Amino acid sequence: MRFVSLLAVGLCLTLVTSFAPAQASPAVLPAASTKASSSLVFRPWSTTRPRLFFSARADLGFLFFRPHLAVGYGLPFENWVGAELVPIISSGQVGGYFGLRYRNPWLKLRSGGLLSQSFFFSDLSPQASYDGRDLMTLDGPQQFYTASDSEMTLSLSTPIGKIRSETQAIFLFAKQRRTPVYVATLGAIIGAPFALRQQVRMLYSFERVTGLSVGPAFEVVISPYRDARPIIRGGAVARFWLYDDLELRTNLMPNLSAPDRLGRQTNHWLQVSARFRWASGQP
Repeated sequence: MRFVSLLAVGLCLTLVTSFAPAQASPAVLPAASTKASSSLVFRPWSTTRPRLFFSARADLGFLFFRPHLAVGYGLPFENWVGAELVPIISSGQVGGYFGLRYRNPWLKLRSGGLLSQSFFFSDLSPQASYDGRDLMTLDGPQQFYTASDSEMTLSLSTPIGKIRSETQAIFLFAKQRRTPVYVATLGAIIGAPFALRQQVRMLYSFERVTGLSVGPAFEVVISPYRDARPIIRGGAVARFWLYDDLELRTNLMPNLSAPDRLGRQTNHWLQVSARFRWASGQP
């Protein structure tokens, strides 16, 4: 639980200095180049003063739908603190996440509880490696687990693009510590009691295409108490703002090394989705 404790300490320290009285300036997408541009894409929810708000976000992709509801104080999606609820709906499972979140332009912290109920996956027997048949064979109780889920994201702007680091820790609760479980958000089978994910990516914005950014990304998933090598992924990501509140997102990150052969259940190899954002009180 050390990661969760550090996360809580960081949240307390950052809250002390985050909401000093100041005029809020419009938040914009990264400029298409390091030079000034007159065609910046404005985010309408951030053009007002810090306030109490309710916000919604929806990610829609192939065979999954993930709404995101939040209530908090600050500038929605940009600089705020509050609580969030994320129902998880896909072709093979239902579940949800509920927790607390803090965000500013360079730091994001969240921590909460995760629940998942599978329709097609059974509890797994411990073994060195798995394939898609092991995962899709419904033989016994359907897989169910609860866990704590914490994440820290750091963003750094450089002359050549924006670098982002995501560090995630998932701790399985006591009931699930006897057998490995498949965690769809990681696209991985993890062992008890916890797993770690580290992703680093760089997004570069193009001078002639406002709102478009692409770049390389690498990710490692480690389950220390499972006797298997870590999952290593690499590839590219892209983000494209069609409108002020609608963004297209693509992740192309196949496994470069993995202990299991899960086929399409290793769902990070290709993700294409649309993300819509809305917040109360926006112009």
